[in-house]
Amino acid sequence: PENEFELRVKEAFAEFPLPFPVTSTLRIGRQQFFESRRWVFNDQLDAIRLFLNPDPVHLSLSVSTPVPNSDDLVHIFDDVVVNRDQVDFSVEASYAPKGKPTLGTYLIVRDDDSPRDEDPIFFGLRSSGKLKFRLGKPKYMRGKIRYWFDGAGVAGTVGSKELSGFAVDAGASYSFYKLKFEPYFILGYAFGSGDGNLDDAVDRTYRQTGFQSNKAKLGGVVNYEYYGVLFDPELSNINIMTAGIGMRPTDRSSIDLVYHHYRQQHAADTIRRDGLKADPVGLNPNLGNEIDLVLGYRELKNLRFRLRAGYFFPGPAFGPMSDPAFEGRLDIQYSF
Repeated sequence: PENEFELRVKEAFAEFPLPFPVTSTLRIGRQQFFESRRWVFNDQLDAIRLFLNPDPVHLSLSVSTPVPNSDDLVHIFDDVVVNRDQVDFSVEASYAPKGKPTLGTYLIVRDDDSPRDEDPIFFGLRSSGKLKFRLGKPKYMRGKIRYWFDGAGVAGTVGSKELSGFAVDAGASYSFYKLKFEPYFILGYAFGSGDGNLDDAVDRTYRQTGFQSNKAKLGGVVNYEYYGVLFDPELSNINIMTAGIGMRPTDRSSIDLVYHHYRQQHAADTIRRDGLKADPVGLNPNLGNEIDLVLGYRELKNLRFRLRAGYFFPGPAFGPMSDPAFEGRLDIQYSF
């Protein structure tokens, strides 16, 4: 329409320090929710959020709703129907002593009055950190292990069914920082439960929060989709095995080559939120394999270069006539 004006707002909030004995802040408005692996949160939400930080403990409590139309769109001179049927109540807590592994937990309770009629309760326990190791006497065999662990469950209801699903994501990268180019190896395994009986009163399929992006650094200098650059599925009714190698030609550049194998827990003809344009047939759980290449460059101040490419080889789950798929993305970001 000729008289329509659109303003896209990513973040707009007010922040107030509070007169508590510990460091505390109240933040109100549209704000970014995220954590290091983007496994639970990586989204802009309209929220009231309280932070309490008696170091090394960090606590966050919030009441939030998704932004209008889920794309940060505010219509100034046009009528718009804003869906505020979904409200999330969340509590996040972590214990993060300096230089030691982090331990965290979270609880998210969703009240959804939309036609979806989903009222899940998400909860989880997580840990991440760095450990040093040494293989033999030579100094060049010294290395670092960066590990992660996420264990989660979902309860609540969806329609007339009860929810009862669980998920695990664990892995590590092994870096030999004394060797030239600092080579590293990546190993990971992720599982999200599925439902083998669709006719009973319990839905055992795990689903993520809907706020996730599943992106992180696995040893290099840039983050990327650790479940596959192209396929990038939600962790639901699926097993994902990951192995990769990488190196850092310079301190601020990296090359990652990563392999993924995908298999459904129960063969189904749908996949929740993935990057493919094809659906499986539902007769075979073997979804296929993907190989990813990720190049990162951050040597120049304020400049980030990232190239991500994924090649997906479909398995028997997609039928005998399915073709491979390729996708490449180049990001150049300059900040000032």
